[in-house]
Amino acid sequence: MGDVTSWDPGQGADLIGLLQNEGRSANESGEQAVHVMTQLTGDGLLGAAADGSNQLSAAVHAVTQGMDDTTKQVASHVGNYGENMTGLDTKYGGLIAGQ
Repeated sequence: MGDVTSWDPGQGADLIGLLQNEGRSANESGEQAVHVMTQLTGDGLLGAAADGSNQLSAAVHAVTQGMDDTTKQVASHVGNYGENMTGLDTKYGGLIAGQ
């Protein structure tokens, strides 16, 4: 057990970055879908379905924004976990490793 660590700072930072990127990607994809629906509604191509399209656009925006917010929160919690584990490693790593 001479090699015990609770947290790999390099991989932890990578994980946090990936989480943040996924949230942004989901949000951007949703915004693109909303933009296309808005264009169709504005061009009159949806006719009577425009109200439904507007409601769908609002729902897509809410869901993708929620995904982005959730991944930001998860990334924050992962970061906090990493900081705490690094602190524990610093304080108790030698004891855990049997030194």
